[in-house]
Amino acid sequence: SEFRASGHRVGRKRIAAGIYGPSILKERLTDGFNQKEELKMEKEIKKDSGSCILYGVRKVNYCYEEATPFPACLRTILNYLGQEIDYCYLMAATGAAFRLRWNPNCWDGGNVDVSVIYENPEEAYVRAFRAAGRSFAFLRREKSDKQGFMDFIRKEIDEGRPVIALGIIGPPEASVITGYRNDGGTLLGWNFFQEMGEFGGGHTIDESGYFVTDFWWENPSTTLLMSVGETEAPWGDTAEILKNALRILKTPSVGCYAGGQEAYKLWAEKLSDDREFSEQLPMPERFDRLMCHNDALTMTTEGRAYAGYYLKYVADEFEKSGDSVKASLAKKAAAHFMKEFEISRKIGELSQGKNDETGMDLLFDKSVREKAVVLIREAAREDAEAAEAIEEIV
Repeated sequence: SEFRASGHRVGRKRIAAGIYGPSILKERLTDGFNQKEELKMEKEIKKDSGSCILYGVRKVNYCYEEATPFPACLRTILNYLGQEIDYCYLMAATGAAFRLRWNPNCWDGGNVDVSVIYENPEEAYVRAFRAAGRSFAFLRREKSDKQGFMDFIRKEIDEGRPVIALGIIGPPEASVITGYRNDGGTLLGWNFFQEMGEFGGGHTIDESGYFVTDFWWENPSTTLLMSVGETEAPWGDTAEILKNALRILKTPSVGCYAGGQEAYKLWAEKLSDDREFSEQLPMPERFDRLMCHNDALTMTTEGRAYAGYYLKYVADEFEKSGDSVKASLAKKAAAHFMKEFEISRKIGELSQGKNDETGMDLLFDKSVREKAVVLIREAAREDAEAAEAIEEIV
């Protein structure tokens, strides 16, 4: 008990190739958030000829607490490596907590992807690694072949470090590679889509729960590998995160995507256009509308809840430093974000929060959409008020 209270960081230390042991690393870094979940799988590294699997990596999947793949994947890897870090902090650091994107040209399933937050599709990833004080390396598909990807993965796994990959199973969202067999031809890990039937046929599930797939390279969405280095540096500062949040909240467009208040406007306009919700539309197009609507809600419920929690943390830090003015402004921003979160939940309740035919039928009810539009505009006002408070801090 005394040892745990001392706050030392404990993790794995490399003893020799493929051999690791527990070790006191250094004084613990903390971001002010409480880590509530414990890793439930026993940590173990199994290495054989042509195979190395890291057991004990926490599962990532869509759930109420985590609905954005990349920060969830990075968090689970850092926790596995012995670094305590909170999903909320990574949501803020990537900018995902403050985003809303809407493609005005189509019902775009990519609106919610963190790669469209910025002009540079990799900026969210870079910001997260730097905010966590970690070194990193990328390997892009267009600059490699399958053997290059296999070599990259084997090197990291052999050193005891899971890898983040875009794709592997399903769309180009982040997943965690926790091991390999057949010299890298077969991959194991966690993927947000591994239990969804529409992405089945190319993988199985290991007794550990990890996916197992030989067809990861054949998936064109497998586009990027990211390593998490052992190097630790000072974490990103609050001022930079707030400046970036303001930039996201107030920028009206990024590439072909609308952002900020313009995104709310387009979202409301689309729901108000009866021509977009004709009963004659084929089923796939009807589902596209529900999916994009629900993705927008993910950004304004999950995102703004964590934005609110982060600003509450910032307010506490300002109070500790004696800056009562900035503390008051941070509390104001947090309150507006939490209000927007509650409004967004009400929008979701209109379609029962469902991503199936029931939810689709409700969304195609004009009276439901009219109520949703009123609430979307309320949410937009709360978002604008939060941005103003952050601007005063900055």
